[in-house]
Amino acid sequence: MNPKILLIYYSRSGNTRALAGKLIEKIGCDWVELRPEASFHRRVTGYLKAIGHSLLKRTPKLQNTGKKIASYELVIIGGPLWAGRIASPVRTFLRENRNEFKKVAFFVTQGGTSGGERVLRQMELDAGTSPVASLVVSERNLKGQPLKNAVQGFLDQLKDTLLKLKPPAIEPSKGGKPVAGGAKKITASSGHETRT
Repeated sequence: MNPKILLIYYSRSGNTRALAGKLIEKIGCDWVELRPEASFHRRVTGYLKAIGHSLLKRTPKLQNTGKKIASYELVIIGGPLWAGRIASPVRTFLRENRNEFKKVAFFVTQGGTSGGERVLRQMELDAGTSPVASLVVSERNLKGQPLKNAVQGFLDQLKDTLLKLKPPAIEPSKGGKPVAGGAKKITASSGHETRT
């Protein structure tokens, strides 16, 4: 697990949760699912409430994530499109934490095939910073090879950032204590520095 990366998302229907799960599995990072105090349950009334919040650009209160956002080098943020806008819980998170982000990446899920690129620009404005990577996946591409291709494309965009944030490898030393990869180690027998 990479302690420098946080993936945070909101999912009402489960589509964004499925995509987030694939990304978490591939990246190996800390993660949190956003929990708004207002309920946007899966029934018709929850859907209508979600659409209303989106159209009015509301920012519902969120439960505390328990994470210090500024302690992460990269925060990957995702959510679904509601009425052509990012889900209101994601909007809240972006606006409340805009001064805490070092680097961000965005992903969105959408029921149709349009609107995602416009929403990514809205997310950038709300976050106050440009993403190092972005991904839009339509509902019909959330399974099988199309999903694998989408995830791989996102990882390709993140490749340089992920390499820079890779945690040091831990290798056991002769004394039984771990030694971080690339750290200096003095060998007891020779007294010379060696790279491990």
